[in-house]
Amino acid sequence: MKQTLRLSKNFFGSKFTYPSVYLGRSSKALSNENFYKVEDKIKAHDCCNQIYNSIISDLARNLNILHKVNYSLRSWNIILGYWLRLFIHSIYENYFILDKTLKNLDIEEIFSFYPEEYDLFTLDTYALYFTVLDEKWNCALNSKIVKFFNIKKKIIYKKSEEKYLSNQETFSTRKTYYKKNPIFNFLNLIGKVFNIFKKDKYACIYKTYLPFVYEKKLEIKMGQLPQFWNDKKISFKPYDKNLRKEIDLKSNANSSKFEEFLRVILPSSLPVFVLESFKDINELSEKSDYPKDPSFIFTSEAFAYDEVFKFYTAKKTQDGVPYFIGQHGNSYFTHVYNNYAIEVDVCDKFISWGFKDNHKVIPTFNFKTLGRRKLFNNKGKFLVVFRQVNISGLPMFDLPAQEKGSFESAIEIISGLNTKIQSQTVARLFPGNHHNLEPFYKDLLKNLNIKIETGNKHLRDLLKESRLTFFNYDSTGILENLALNIPTICFWNNIFGFINPNAVDMYKLLIDAKILFKDPKELIKHVENNWLDISSWWMSKNTQELIKEFNSRINVPPKKDSLENLKKILIQATKQSTANEY
Repeated sequence: MKQTLRLSKNFFGSKFTYPSVYLGRSSKALSNENFYKVEDKIKAHDCCNQIYNSIISDLARNLNILHKVNYSLRSWNIILGYWLRLFIHSIYENYFILDKTLKNLDIEEIFSFYPEEYDLFTLDTYALYFTVLDEKWNCALNSKIVKFFNIKKKIIYKKSEEKYLSNQETFSTRKTYYKKNPIFNFLNLIGKVFNIFKKDKYACIYKTYLPFVYEKKLEIKMGQLPQFWNDKKISFKPYDKNLRKEIDLKSNANSSKFEEFLRVILPSSLPVFVLESFKDINELSEKSDYPKDPSFIFTSEAFAYDEVFKFYTAKKTQDGVPYFIGQHGNSYFTHVYNNYAIEVDVCDKFISWGFKDNHKVIPTFNFKTLGRRKLFNNKGKFLVVFRQVNISGLPMFDLPAQEKGSFESAIEIISGLNTKIQSQTVARLFPGNHHNLEPFYKDLLKNLNIKIETGNKHLRDLLKESRLTFFNYDSTGILENLALNIPTICFWNNIFGFINPNAVDMYKLLIDAKILFKDPKELIKHVENNWLDISSWWMSKNTQELIKEFNSRINVPPKKDSLENLKKILIQATKQSTANEY
């Protein structure tokens, strides 16, 4: 049957000659056939990684010439790698699905934006995280892909209301809890006083994912005054088409068609922070209050979105300063998409929460749980923690379908519980995410007689009031709970669909402990059988031994001397990294 392909919801009111097929992010959630198997994801990631390695060297050469600098390839990986990896992934997924759609369906006409009238650039890396989810941005991207395919179909064009995505939320304009917290302002003042006495050779210990007090204690253990640095605000320069014409990324004979397309669109799509605002950010990094000659740099967060910090780090590592990155979240050694994490490649040592089967990785403990108490009420609520929906711009294939399926399964599980447990159920949505929920998700929640918590209460406060926590995704919160020995269960759709084959045995430990379930009905039965005395199951010898075995592999709980040991690790790693320079 002949069909119409529309690339945006905005074409909904148009008069289609044939039945309409909509291609957009929400439509991806309706089907999980594209990257459902872990083997399909690995194949796609391998392709993206190979193209990344091919393109980044050409970009580094171009940007060095353009800005009259001589940054190493490693430095450009530090500055641009996180953005480029997410960008390539996002383009690949749309390219793959659109190519498959045009080959498998009898498309007669296509409703498209004018492909040359919309530019895909973002201001910084943080903005791309949300931009790849935008309806118009995806429509513009797909319009460019359709043009590149040069297919002989009838194309009906429509003007976009914008020439690019305006009102981008950048790293320095994002809303955070800290900016409106009076305690933050007080600590900021204290930090400015300490900064007066800082020394150029202090270690740069910044956003480590350790609880704030313990990060400051670590600095003191290193023999330095604790520092407190604000994020640096960037005033971005206007987009300059002529400047971007100086970027030459012509494809070579070995390039695939997809890589050829990427090289065509990249010059106009590169973020402003590496082109128009490069000089300004470079100056900000040089004038920053970070140590001028640090003994080492250690972060677990700033490598991703903090452009000023990345410029600072790129230059210091080029001068031989050791660079250490700590684990940020649960998925580094278990999810296939993190096999290609640029931050693991660019650092001298990666400090994990327990994983150790890699020469570059140093195992320590779960940073987030240091100094925290076990929060658990044996007579409390049933807490259901939902994954964010329609907001996560992560380089994970099949994510929309995964989000939708796991959300529906969680609703099914809550609905299947007896009324007594339902009446004690609290559904905790991802903070701020309730505003982004489509009517489909909101309607599912409305049909349940449960309390909805939209993020006004901190998760730790909810844990205090709960006897059992259920996660509908493979959350960092699961690792936190297991490290703190808090009763936890979990289920998500396509359980092993994104898990590294060599990590499956770890998850089977959780299945054996009746923490992770493959069948929603079995989870419901387990909750109802143990509801009146969760501890009898959780504190049993079998469950505790399985948790201990799981934790020993990737999620080591902190001990009293953990911070002291971390200090020793950093000192030793610094000596090794410095010695390797000579």
